[in-house]
Amino acid sequence: MWHARIRCGATGSGRSSHWRYFAAYAVVHAYGELRIIDDPDWLRHRLGALTQQHEASFAEPWAVTDAPREYTGTLIKAIVGIEMVISKLRGKWKVSQNQPERNQAGVVRGLRQGDAAAAEMADLVEERSREAR
Repeated sequence: MWHARIRCGATGSGRSSHWRYFAAYAVVHAYGELRIIDDPDWLRHRLGALTQQHEASFAEPWAVTDAPREYTGTLIKAIVGIEMVISKLRGKWKVSQNQPERNQAGVVRGLRQGDAAAAEMADLVEERSREAR
């Protein structure tokens, strides 16, 4: 999911006496049947894969197997595994497409002042704004 927040003053839409912001996001909602899994081997495997994915960018990645098995076994007992078989996906965009062009331009300017993720969202706002015209 992408998301970003732009202060009202950045959009050129004026000031307000209360905190107001324009949100921009793209999200996908997943629908399906959930299955609860309490099999410690299944959980250990999934936990290992998730940890490997998130540790991959480090020079010395940590692995679940680096911790004592008894310790991780105790932690795994407290984890509830959930698996979803997806039956439907629904995407939603909130990228200022209902705003006047002036406000859309301000949203883009505000996003361009942010980090790389905000810059990606600025690109998305521009693209969706062109498509809406």
